[in-house]
Amino acid sequence: WTFTVLNEILILTYIFFLFNPESSAINVDFDYTVSFLGETILLKQPDSLMEDKNNTLKSEELSNYSSEQAGTTGWTVWNANFVTLRYLEKKGREWWRGKHILDLSAGLGLVGIACAKLGAKVTISEVGSKQLECIRNNVSINQVEDNVRVVELLWGDNKAINDVFSNPGQDKGCYYDLVIASDLVYIAIRDSIQEQLVQTINRLIEKGAKRLLLVYEERMRPEEEKILQMLTKHQNLHLFQHPESDICLKDVLSSKHNLSDSDCSDNENDTGFGLESLLEEELTFRMYSLSSVDS
Repeated sequence: WTFTVLNEILILTYIFFLFNPESSAINVDFDYTVSFLGETILLKQPDSLMEDKNNTLKSEELSNYSSEQAGTTGWTVWNANFVTLRYLEKKGREWWRGKHILDLSAGLGLVGIACAKLGAKVTISEVGSKQLECIRNNVSINQVEDNVRVVELLWGDNKAINDVFSNPGQDKGCYYDLVIASDLVYIAIRDSIQEQLVQTINRLIEKGAKRLLLVYEERMRPEEEKILQMLTKHQNLHLFQHPESDICLKDVLSSKHNLSDSDCSDNENDTGFGLESLLEEELTFRMYSLSSVDS
C-alpha cells in the first residue's frame, strides 16, 4: 500500500512539473539572481553568449547601436541597474501595485521584471530579435507574463514611441507613471546617438509619461553633461538631480539584505560586470528626474 501511494505521488509530481515548467526554474542555472523587496528575480543571458563571448548580432539587428560590438551590450546587467533598484526599493512594496511602468532599453529586463513582481503593469522595450527573445524568456522564467508586454523601440522612432502608448485592451491607450532609463547615456555617447536618446526622452514625456528616471554611471563627464544640456534646451522639460544616487550606492554596498544578496554567475563566460564590480571600484552615479513643466 505504501509503495502504491509513493508511486502515485511521484507520478503526480512528474505531471505537475511537466505542465508547469516554471515551477522547476530553481533547478536551472541562472546568470543573475537579484533580490528586490523580498522578491527574487532570475535572469539568463542569450544562449549564444554562453556559446561564444565574442558573438555579435547581425548588423540588421543592432538597431539602436551602431558599433560592431554593441550587439552584446544588453546581455549584461550593468552597475546602474543595481543603484536604480536600490532607489526604487525606497518606495516600498505597495506603491507599485497597479502602476504603469516603461523600462526603456531594458537589457535583460531586470528593472522592469522587478517592478512587475510587485504588481506593476510594465512595458519593456529593447531592439533586435535576439534581445527581445531573451527578455521574453526572462519574463516567463519569473512568471510575470500577465503584467509585462515586451516591445521593440528604436530611439528616435516616433511611430514606435507612439506604439508603446497604445494598449489594445483600452480605448484610451495607456499612460506611464514612471519611465526608467537606466545606464543608457554611455551607449548614446559611444554610438553617437545622443540626439536620438534626447528625442526619445522628450517624446515620451510629451506623450504623457508623468516622470522619467534617468540613472547612469559616470564615465565621460563632459559628454554626459552635453546630453543634460540638450535635455534642458527643451522648454517643456523640467530636470531635477537626485542627491540619492550616492546614498543608494552606499546602501547597496553596506546592506546585508535585498540587493546586496545579488549574485552574478562566476562561470567561465561571466562578463565580469554587476554587483562584484561595485564592491571593487570607486564609482560615481548620476540620477535625474525629468517631467513636463506642466505636470
